Amino acid sequence: MLVLDSINLDQIVWVDAVVLAALVLSLGLGIFRGIVREILSLSSWIISIWLAYVYGDDLAIVVVPWVESERLSGLIGYVVVFVTVLVLLSLVGALLLKLFRIAGLSGTSRLLGGLFGFLRGLVIVTVLLFSAEWTPATSQAWFRDSQIVPYFDVPLTWFKSRVVDQLNTATLQ
Repeated sequence: MLVLDSINLDQIVWVDAVVLAALVLSLGLGIFRGIVREILSLSSWIISIWLAYVYGDDLAIVVVPWVESERLSGLIGYVVVFVTVLVLLSLVGALLLKLFRIAGLSGTSRLLGGLFGFLRGLVIVTVLLFSAEWTPATSQAWFRDSQIVPYFDVPLTWFKSRVVDQLNTATLQ
């Protein structure tokens, strides 16, 4: 509660309100959905994107006779693989969620889901603040007067060091 104790609500700027809203919304969504659904959802999206990337071109070859554009057939291949895998994994997730509820672990799942949601909110805000550094927003008074943005200096510095290192490595190759 040290962070909340140091915030003067009379001097809060709109960027503070947006950051707090993002954190609270993500926390609430995590509690509502629970850790099982959060992890299943995240992994379903990651697996679907990966499989669409790997097998989208294979399906595009099958679609080419019916579609005149090679780009469109490629897009159709990626979308069909992505949506199919996402739907199938969502069904598997629903079954696993029922098993979790039958085991009576929904309270634990919601608590851990809240933690996951809060961490997700921190990541989202950090990425948005990183993106803001590439705009004139950081020189604006509302940004400089923020009471909450300075608390993101440590995760932002860590994130920047990782992203810049990755970009430099990718550029040099």
